Amino acid sequence: MSSFLPGLDQLLKNQKNLTYVNTPALTTSIFTCSTAELGCKGPQTDPAVRQALYYALNRDQLNKLAGGGFAETASPTMLLPERDKAWIADQANLTVPGTADVAKANQILDAAGWAKGSDGIRAKGGEKLSLTIQTVTGWSDYISLNDAMTQEFKEIGVELKPTQVAWQEWNNNEVQGKFQLSLDSIGLGASTNPYFIYLKYSSTTSAKVGSPAGLSGNYGRYKNDKVDAAVAAAAATNDEAAQKQQYAIIQQEIVKDMPYIPIYVNSLLTEFSTANATGWPSNENKYALPATWKNWDNGIVLSTIKPAK
Repeated sequence: MSSFLPGLDQLLKNQKNLTYVNTPALTTSIFTCSTAELGCKGPQTDPAVRQALYYALNRDQLNKLAGGGFAETASPTMLLPERDKAWIADQANLTVPGTADVAKANQILDAAGWAKGSDGIRAKGGEKLSLTIQTVTGWSDYISLNDAMTQEFKEIGVELKPTQVAWQEWNNNEVQGKFQLSLDSIGLGASTNPYFIYLKYSSTTSAKVGSPAGLSGNYGRYKNDKVDAAVAAAAATNDEAAQKQQYAIIQQEIVKDMPYIPIYVNSLLTEFSTANATGWPSNENKYALPATWKNWDNGIVLSTIKPAK
């Protein structure tokens, strides 16, 4: 099965026929309904707020508290730092910071006019810097993330209000744009070409709040003319050098605007029984991505495993 299980190493410690592989590939992120022009409402429509949240995250702590220590470092470009390094134009954007920069987050909010009130929560123009974030009931790692981030954001004067909803409601809220913040992940395009990631930043795959965005599209309701033009230009050529120039433009804009705020590349844990079959992917030999829902890779796994002797 493919499932995040808290304390997995301890659970399997004395189980000789059970094992697992960790294949991190999806960047767990805070999705923001980012563009007021498309109907988004709330403090998260201010890019300064999104930037401050980015710097307020203590990702090393979040990995320990919520990720079980299995998560890997993300990139603000939303690409995978190790696999996609050649696609990242500015190596200063290769990885996200591991620890929080509270001073920088406070500086950003101060400059944007968000002032702390007597209760420690910031406000601007009569609007409190209070944000609701949704996740799916039962997703224990994401629920733990919200609990920890509530404390981290409080340090910079941001009130975070986590909610848990059924998967159908969570998904519908994202598709329709009916949220302020939502925990979700980005990654695993049709190939390793960044186009399939950056298509999620194009307004062509989005819609106004209340109308459905494209399938696995731009749920963040992000609209940036430079990004739209660069995505279209990248789609119009097979020249990777030309595509890299367009991706550099996209990266510069999304690192500045942060419609999707990366936390870490979350674990992708798949557990196996070796009682009846051996040859499963392992942490030493990740020959396929064996998640139960990854159909193509499942074929590779099934053609590789052998009956246990």
